Amino acid sequence: MNYAPMFEIDNEAEFVVAEAKRLADKYPGIMVVPLYYSLDDNLLSLILD
Repeated sequence: MNYAPMFEIDNEAEFVVAEAKRLADKYPGIMVVPLYYSLDDNLLSLILD
């Protein structure tokens, strides 16, 4: 059985923003910032929602 499609991330930016929100809700005293590192151009990007 192949589970890879079940856990595939379709849109990386939406996933990072959703995870940042989930972590911020779980840990309200900690600032969580959605950052994305691209392997294509070796850049770290701040995602503004």
